[in-house]
Amino acid sequence: VAFRHEHATKEETALKLEILRLAADDQPIDKLGRRLLTLLGDELEASAACLWLQDSDQSSLSVRAVIGRFSPLLRSETIHTPTESLLSDIRRACEMKVIASLPRKNTHLPRRNKYRIPREVVAVVLKSGERIIGAIGLANHRHGDFPEGAAARLGALAPVLADLVGTVTGRSQILRSLLEVQILQELADISHSAASSDELHQGLASIAARSTNAEHSTV
Repeated sequence: VAFRHEHATKEETALKLEILRLAADDQPIDKLGRRLLTLLGDELEASAACLWLQDSDQSSLSVRAVIGRFSPLLRSETIHTPTESLLSDIRRACEMKVIASLPRKNTHLPRRNKYRIPREVVAVVLKSGERIIGAIGLANHRHGDFPEGAAARLGALAPVLADLVGTVTGRSQILRSLLEVQILQELADISHSAASSDELHQGLASIAARSTNAEHSTV
């Protein structure tokens, strides 16, 4: 028993390190989110997964990354997170949205109790301090029930997952703010240096194209 426990502890530590290493990659949260879900899916035997992150209004969570087979409508599903919400309520809402978006033939909710969550779905809520910053839902509709202990493993990973999400979203916000300041500076420079309206328009088009990653822009 002690050997199995030590082996499991080493596996969990290795998984946590893999999760934290994702933060070192300078990628948008959408791409990084899909890598994270793939990693969790491989480890917990999930065939589909979804990541919700906090909206700017901090009152709801929106889908930012999805892997596996889900209804396309899942991407428009939000999870409301009022300040008085319990973690269990938010986790249940996440689980219900996941199970409702699975292929119809794999939906096993009995009619007599539509709030029952099959063991083929597990979820975790991510917190930073007292603030809810995201949620992750996993589905195992390909093989049926998750292995025993999968929900507990996912719950144990919650602090590390929250650290990753907080780091990446915080970095994205800083980079966005930096870009906004740079654009304002360039706008001020071009407005003072442009010798003609044509030169001003060309400068504005160039700034607009670079700030939106567009190949061409017209003012």
